[in-house]
Amino acid sequence: MMKTLTSFTLCTLLLTTVGQAARFLPLGLPPGIGSASMVVEGVSADGTKVVGSYFPEQKAFLWTDVAGLKFLTGGPDLPQVRTANAISPDGNVVIGHLIAGSSEPYRWTESEGITLLPPRMYEPVATSYDGSIVIGITSYSTFYGGTSEDISWDGKVVVGGSGFDEGFRDEGGVRTWLGDLPGWAYSSQALAVSADGSFVVGTSKGAVGPGQQNELPMYWTEATGMVRLGQWTNGYATDVSAAKIAISGYGNPNLGGDGAFRWTPASGTRSVKSLLTDAGIDMTGWDMTTGHSTYLSADGRTIVGTGKNPNGKFEGWLAELDIAGDFDQDGDSDGNDFLIWQRGFETTHDSSDLADWSTNLAFLRSLAPQPSLETSVVPEPSSALQVVAGLLFLVGICSAATTPHGRRSRDFDCR
Repeated sequence: MMKTLTSFTLCTLLLTTVGQAARFLPLGLPPGIGSASMVVEGVSADGTKVVGSYFPEQKAFLWTDVAGLKFLTGGPDLPQVRTANAISPDGNVVIGHLIAGSSEPYRWTESEGITLLPPRMYEPVATSYDGSIVIGITSYSTFYGGTSEDISWDGKVVVGGSGFDEGFRDEGGVRTWLGDLPGWAYSSQALAVSADGSFVVGTSKGAVGPGQQNELPMYWTEATGMVRLGQWTNGYATDVSAAKIAISGYGNPNLGGDGAFRWTPASGTRSVKSLLTDAGIDMTGWDMTTGHSTYLSADGRTIVGTGKNPNGKFEGWLAELDIAGDFDQDGDSDGNDFLIWQRGFETTHDSSDLADWSTNLAFLRSLAPQPSLETSVVPEPSSALQVVAGLLFLVGICSAATTPHGRRSRDFDCR
């Protein structure tokens, strides 16, 4: 059913903030736990909660933007919580291991505390959006079945790697093999999947020069097959935003990577440290090349990971960075972003911003399966002209409600 775009709706879409300051936040190393190293293992969809573990003390932590760090506890009748391997996208469920005679997998919530998972799940690794479905690695041989790495928000799609050294995407028990990048050693691994389950990221062996090949970051969709991500000659793509406009990972600097990275269509592969430095944040003393996975919020603006702080300790960090071409900061580049650019042209936005938006949009469109000629529907000219004429009319009404400098007045009326 076609939805009518009213003048009120159109005017509402044009109201937005223009960018936000970048932020870099070390998560902290609590006193009294010796020479602990901190490893971050996940972030909630809204970017406000982070989980991970301290080693060698073997303590799991939950960080929130409200309360800061706290250790997860097993309760009086349960052993110490050893690791936090992941947090559900809604931020309410944490999974990991307890310390017992042998490791015991668990599921934790604030209200229910610890719930033990079946012992055959040797390594819980990811959950559906609300944490009601947990996937992991069993204690049995994984030669044939492989290892699960991530799950879609609805719990219907699982991705991972097989015992045959090939990444897979499994939906409803139907497994799709992802293949690999051009080279001579057949090897790939799926490490994460988008919220809707259609977009897979990970790593694959691939040629980087005469007689040389490395692990390379990649993405896969049904429409594109496997595609090398960026131009780094080493790397692993470890997470993807909900709208697929941002991908994070890491690369080995000795093999052509540059540590923790975020990729977007408009900006390409950029190290997190360089993005923060360009945003005016002093990163002196921080080493972001420690080889740990990085994780993204749903909108791709928040990225978390592990680095070495200026004191040489492994410490978790959280970075907030705008995405070029995403003017309304909702994690994609669409028609609303174009309207915002149009209203801000020559005041807050310029032609290079439009180029960023166009690049992002072209990438997102490239991911969709192309319709066949038999199924394509071409609107009649009269219908198309009516839509265009209507939009131009509405834009004209909204234009009359702006000041001469293009800024919206407080008492505008778009009726």
